[in-house]
Amino acid sequence: MSQTGGARLFREAWVAGVRKHFPGEPKPGYVADWADLPGWQQETDADIFETIENEASPDDMRFASPTHEA
Repeated sequence: MSQTGGARLFREAWVAGVRKHFPGEPKPGYVADWADLPGWQQETDADIFETIENEASPDDMRFASPTHEA
């Protein structure tokens, strides 16, 4: 998935989560559409998606066999 596509996917999930869990009416910036975000926020969403994508990679066996550390 492209970085922009992933960032948009992350944003959609973020907005859905805010709408589901935020009590009351969220600030407009919390639920703004991708096109309405400032560049720095689009870049932040892209960075977050990239981190999640890298960490959740099928090649990363840490997620295949979780360990419980105390």
